Amino acid sequence: MMQDKTIQDTYSDMTAANIAAYIGNLEEENRKLRKKLQEKEDNSIDVNVFKNVVMTVEETARFHGVSAARVRDYAKRGLIETHPDSTDAKMLFYAKTILTLDFPTLKKKKALLKWE
Repeated sequence: MMQDKTIQDTYSDMTAANIAAYIGNLEEENRKLRKKLQEKEDNSIDVNVFKNVVMTVEETARFHGVSAARVRDYAKRGLIETHPDSTDAKMLFYAKTILTLDFPTLKKKKALLKWE
C-alpha cells in the first residue's frame, strides 16, 4: 500500500518559520482562553456561600421557572437532594444544591428511571 507515509514525508513542511508560526498561534489561542476563563471566574459565584441557606419547593420552582409539582416529583424520585429537616408536608432544599440544578438534565434522568 502506498498510503503509509514515512516520517520524513509527514514532517517535510516543518520549517523553523512554520514551527514559529504554529507556536505563535498556540500562544494567541492560549491568551484568548485565559481571558475567557478570567471573565467566567469574575462573573461566577461560590455556591458554597449558600450551603446553610434553605429553599422551599415554591422558591425552587420560581428560581428555575418550573412548576412546584415538578420540583416535588423530582425530589420524591430522589433526583433532587432534600434538606434533612424536610417532611412530606414541607420539602426543603439546600440553596447550594438548587443553584447548580439543571432541569433538562433531571428530565432525562427521570426518563431513564422509568426503564430501570
